[in-house]
Amino acid sequence: MRGGAQRFDDSIDVLDVNRLLYSVTLARRYANGVRMDVAGIGGSDNEREAGSPYGNSKLGARAAVYLPLDHASRMQASVGLLQSDFDGLFFGAEREDRQLTGALSMEFRDVFFDGLSISPRVRYVNNDSDVALYDYARTEFGIGLRWTHQ
Repeated sequence: MRGGAQRFDDSIDVLDVNRLLYSVTLARRYANGVRMDVAGIGGSDNEREAGSPYGNSKLGARAAVYLPLDHASRMQASVGLLQSDFDGLFFGAEREDRQLTGALSMEFRDVFFDGLSISPRVRYVNNDSDVALYDYARTEFGIGLRWTHQ
């Protein structure tokens, strides 16, 4: 469970919400090191300003698998769906967003020297919205570097 406040500059404080998110995850670990997770997700954004169109409720699910490839590398893949139903009208129009996400990442440990991990990743987001401004698809590529010293 997570909660927090999103606050913006006074000129756009209509965006201010108090956010509450929660999830329940079932995980299964297998003897070969494989792990599978299935999660249910819920929550809400409660608007701070009366009449703000940014209040909504959220409901979704996520599935993930973690696969060890060998003693120094592993792969993670996940897919998720999140639906946000907005309260009332969004500047005069109904608004409902459906977000589909998919991610794939790898981790390679002890690359070049002990303690250095390299993690390439790709993430796809497709946000289908009744409001054109929030209707988009994007692909993100990244690489993480981590060094741990023992």
